[in-house]
Amino acid sequence: HGAVETSMSLAHGLKEGLKAYLCTPEGAVETPKLGAVDTPKLKQNFDWIYEEMQPVAYKKEILDLRSYICDNFTRQEFDRMLLPKVRELAQRRGKGGLRVTDLGCCFGNTTLALLHGMTTEEIQRNWRDEQACETIDRPRRLSCTVTGVDLSENALKYGQRAGIMDAIIPADLNTESGLARALPAMTGADLLISTAALVYLNVESVQTLVKAFASGQGEGYAIVNFLNPFELQKTDKMKQILLEHLDFVGSTASPHRTLSPIERENYPGYGDWALLEIWTLSRRDQAGMVVELETQEDLVAQAYYDSEDAYQFYKAVWGGDNLHVGIYDEAMLQASLSPETIKRASETSLRRLLEKVPPGAGSRVIDMGSAYGGCARFIARTYGSFVSCVDLSKKENDRNIEMTRDAGLAHLVHCPGERSFTATGEPSESFDLVVSEDSFLHAGQYREGAIQEAARVLKKGGHLVFTDIMQSNECDPEAMAPVYRRIRLDDMGSPCKYQAWAEKHGLTYVEFEDLTEQLPNHYGTVRQVLLEKHQRGELRGKVSDEYVANMASGLQSWVDQAAQKNLAWGYMVFRKA
Repeated sequence: HGAVETSMSLAHGLKEGLKAYLCTPEGAVETPKLGAVDTPKLKQNFDWIYEEMQPVAYKKEILDLRSYICDNFTRQEFDRMLLPKVRELAQRRGKGGLRVTDLGCCFGNTTLALLHGMTTEEIQRNWRDEQACETIDRPRRLSCTVTGVDLSENALKYGQRAGIMDAIIPADLNTESGLARALPAMTGADLLISTAALVYLNVESVQTLVKAFASGQGEGYAIVNFLNPFELQKTDKMKQILLEHLDFVGSTASPHRTLSPIERENYPGYGDWALLEIWTLSRRDQAGMVVELETQEDLVAQAYYDSEDAYQFYKAVWGGDNLHVGIYDEAMLQASLSPETIKRASETSLRRLLEKVPPGAGSRVIDMGSAYGGCARFIARTYGSFVSCVDLSKKENDRNIEMTRDAGLAHLVHCPGERSFTATGEPSESFDLVVSEDSFLHAGQYREGAIQEAARVLKKGGHLVFTDIMQSNECDPEAMAPVYRRIRLDDMGSPCKYQAWAEKHGLTYVEFEDLTEQLPNHYGTVRQVLLEKHQRGELRGKVSDEYVANMASGLQSWVDQAAQKNLAWGYMVFRKA
């Protein structure tokens, strides 16, 4: 403890550049201004450099004239303390790679040092002129997706154009709107880079941002720099916030750059060099890890959805993005039916679900039964929210990760592995919204447990919004026997049962919008598309004849039982008081 206190008296301050940051969803109104940065009064102001379209002036005025060498030491400490860990984590992440957020990234020199392994001298050569700086000389040394966050939109655009960053977020983090846009990228990051940026922000903003990173799922690391002699009291507050939420891994000190004439005048007797303190930290162990599937219901559902027949059927027939009941109008039903019809109907259903309780910018959402991630990507792209995906199918999760990466949304959509509705491994009261589309059905006798888990992870005031294929409150169990046999369940949930379970676990009923009439529309359409594709030979070698016959029979059962009023489907909404 004493060592930490001594270390906290050491340093800092801020980075050569304006630092602010985070996530800019489509349609964002606010354009951050450089003047929003509160440069410490006794420190040299370099704001004009960050208005440049390229880093050449940054290279000349700071890297060259100020002998800026700190990236060498930051890289050395990163290699010593974190590189083996993050390489292993990137491999475990698979196709999506490591999710990196560079907070206060400026033109991206620290990302070049850490992720490309470049020395300060190599960065200087790479940025020697306007032509050379547009192509980065060295590739990344690990698989990753980088999100750059900064106040300077020009610096960010350069970073993305040159391939240093995959996604960019211009934002003023000293505003509520800027913070809201930033939080998903913090929560979704596996690695947080913040080179002397925190001192530009107010204490409340830093508390919010660090807490968001700390609440992210699973293993995660941060490397943070502080400068001496600037703003030491404020720096100590930033350190206290870091230690409140993260585990201290290690630290070192090094030269940063030479002080400017103004700074030497403001700090007489200090010397010619600003010093750098480099901290490495990690997320604390938490219940954010993947929990092994245990129940028979989970294992049966996993085996089914991971079977080649099922995977190819849903991919070829259902439209490719969403695997839930769609909403059809007369025009759609009268037109030629195809997978595109099912896809459009499913998207209509998804939009209606989110209209019930629209996610706020920067909110946290968990999707129980995420399948290919269509819902998660729609939420991330439309609302700028962070989405945690829960699904028990490895094939569907792998496809989700691939499609999410291709969409450039890996910093907002998190798919850590195969998980159960009843044991997500998420911290309690950590999500604003839980959504699910026609998935609780598969939990069988543990459907109440799925509702209980949703209630547990919801924050107070948060909502659970879901659809499910249910038996009606007036269902005839004998007539439903063939359906139960097909789905290998003894019964199904009902609107009344879900309401009782939700209220038992602290959720208040808001509404049930009954749209059961859509079940025959949907399953009748899917059946017709399946049979037409089969007859044309389009499924040959992908889906077995036996599977097609059984699926066609099962789909007809859904149509028949809906007509007999034994089934129910619609939108259920609950709120956690």
